[in-house]
Amino acid sequence: MTTAARAASNESTPHQQIPPKPYNDINKIEIGGQLGKDAVLEYLSGTKKAIVRVSLASHRSWLDDKQQLVKKTNWVDVVFRGETAEKAAQELRKGDQIKVNGALDYQEWQGKENKKGRKHEIAGFEYTIVRAGRNHSG
Repeated sequence: MTTAARAASNESTPHQQIPPKPYNDINKIEIGGQLGKDAVLEYLSGTKKAIVRVSLASHRSWLDDKQQLVKKTNWVDVVFRGETAEKAAQELRKGDQIKVNGALDYQEWQGKENKKGRKHEIAGFEYTIVRAGRNHSG
């Protein structure tokens, strides 16, 4: 549907007041790195919903203004849910190099003394083990 056709269809429905966006929202992340700890399966309190939280170290490097190599490691929290979480708990170990496909998510909570806590994390939909770490048996 063209932008003009979309706009015309919006005009024909009086309850739709939101103008069409000139773009589509995209929330897609692909990231790779090494796991900082074993995946541990948990269940959300009072439910049977499986969840696994892992920390992923993603490295980058570049040359600075003086042509010196600069290395940086970013630690990112990844959360797997459902069947993917159950599979991850069986397969993922500290040191594994993995690639994760998912979406950016945002968590907020109320902490001590009414202080708000916030953080970004990746909601992992799928993963691929690129190279198994040393912590795999067999």
